[in-house]
Formats: sequence, C-alpha cells, structure tokens
Amino acid sequence: MEKSIHSFTEKTVMVILTAISNFWGIPGTIGLFAKKEYYIACIGCFTVVCSFMYHLLDAIQLDIFFIDEGHWHRLDNVGSIASFISLVVFLMDNKDPKVDEKLNYIGLFITLIV
Repeated sequence: MEKSIHSFTEKTVMVILTAISNFWGIPGTIGLFAKKEYYIACIGCFTVVCSFMYHLLDAIQLDIFFIDEGHWHRLDNVGSIASFISLVVFLMDNKDPKVDEKLNYIGLFITLIV
C-alpha cells in the first residue's frame, strides 16, 4: 500500500497528536516504579516506547527504524492488551497479590502466544 504525501505541517501535527501524546504514560509509569509495581511499570514502559515508535513512523511516513512500522504496530498491540489485562486484574480487587501476579503473567503469556 502506497503512503500518501503530507506537508511538513501535517506531519508535525500528527507527530504531536499521535506520537508525543504517548508521553502522558510516563508519570504513571514512574509512580508504579515508586510503588514497586515492577511488572505493570515495565508493561507501561514497553507500551509507551512501542506506541511512540509506531505512531512516529506512521506520522513521518518512515518505513523502518530498527524494525518496520508493522512490527512496531504489533508490539504496540501486545503492550496495549497487556495494559488492559493489568487494568482488569486491578479492578478485580483480589485480596492476594500473588493471584494478581499470576493472572497478569497468564494474560501476557496468552497475548504473546496469540
């Protein structure tokens, strides 16, 4: 599929709206590290980086940066799904943190396999 050609201004706006806006996840990730929620913090870092890279490459219409745009997109999807799994596990309000940990890892495993 051929990409359309956009002006510098359009590309700049798209970078700001779709790529740089991912940095709003950084304060939450720092807070999770401070609370020693390392699994969720790492998933957050992974998601912020992959989502930023995918949206940046898409906005500036660059095909490859280490890996191609399609692979960044797949990694972004894995991070997003893992983040939603962590949210759902958190909303379960389980009494035992080990149950939360197991559910998060099972969810990540299934996501990676699928």
